[in-house]
Amino acid sequence: MDKKQDLTINEIHEILSDTGVTLSGMFWELTKAEQTDKHEGDKRCPLEVLINMRQVAEVYCERVKRVLKSDDPPFLYDFNEEKQMAKIRLHDESVRGNLQAFLRARSELLNAVSLIGKDLWETKMANHEVTGIVSLRKLLIPLALREKKNLDYLLKYLIP
Repeated sequence: MDKKQDLTINEIHEILSDTGVTLSGMFWELTKAEQTDKHEGDKRCPLEVLINMRQVAEVYCERVKRVLKSDDPPFLYDFNEEKQMAKIRLHDESVRGNLQAFLRARSELLNAVSLIGKDLWETKMANHEVTGIVSLRKLLIPLALREKKNLDYLLKYLIP
């Protein structure tokens, strides 16, 4: 992993803790049209970004719980987000439901990691299908970086 993409435990925790509050503020009072407006050249509209963030948050929550309860590194399949997003029927989705599900998964993840000692962040391992054996800290770095990137994207379009 390149050094500029390496995060400390505190940086990971700060990003993951702040994301839900930031998301709540961004979507407050948005109309359905604003939630589903896709700017030229963008792959996803704001609601689709939120749905994807919720899906990924749920996956990572389950992964972290598996890593923490296992003595041996559990095998983690790669998450095919395009396949999961293809199942979404946007007109049936709501900001409120996705935000609540995101916050629930995030709360479970933060509760799990806030109770562990700093040594477990480096000694609890996972065997990821793509990246191989990684520590809990290294497993969570891509999640934190992706959320930072998604929030930057949403801030650009949702905050006047």
